[in-house]
Amino acid sequence: MSSRQVILKTLREASFLSPDKNLLSEYRHVTPMPGATREAILVRFVQEAVALGVHIYRPDHPSEAIRIVLEIIGNEKKIMAWDFSHILLPGLSNELEKERIKVVEELDPSIEIGITGADVALASTGTIILFDGGGKLSRVSLLPQKHIAIFREDQILLDFETWVQGLAADKMDVFRKTNSITAISGPSRTADIAMEQIIGMHGPGELHVIIVQ
Repeated sequence: MSSRQVILKTLREASFLSPDKNLLSEYRHVTPMPGATREAILVRFVQEAVALGVHIYRPDHPSEAIRIVLEIIGNEKKIMAWDFSHILLPGLSNELEKERIKVVEELDPSIEIGITGADVALASTGTIILFDGGGKLSRVSLLPQKHIAIFREDQILLDFETWVQGLAADKMDVFRKTNSITAISGPSRTADIAMEQIIGMHGPGELHVIIVQ
């Protein structure tokens, strides 16, 4: 067994990946929203995401969602995308093909658009979380200038703590099945020593979120 295999085996067997249930029952939420309804959670996500500079769309029908995607793509003829089985928008692949928009798998710095789904979204911070692996490449959300994320309303959870509790109940199994996890809160941004904020320095300068019903 190599050193790398020994390290990974030790991590997989570590007790922190199977937290004590008693500790979870005492865990306090950083941004409590007791008794929040599904609609309240959706509204909170939209408010937080918009405050971060995210473009939010809530189309009434899949065809409207596809129209929005094509408008964002504009005149681009090459894009990056997750495997379409992980993007919950039926018909999107066919429409891209009709418009002769090619999905490129190899690294290409000239590509401006990346389309993904999302594995979960967190209302309290306007964050979307993406798992890497199995047709869901992390570079799709990190390299292009514009990132389009498409997911359902019922994928929005209240907060980070709610998500972690769900993972713990599943014995953190997701961490064993994914290469990495990316948490995205708005477009990429940074600030220099003079506190001048720059958008899109280390990732997409635009984040477009399409929430389908």
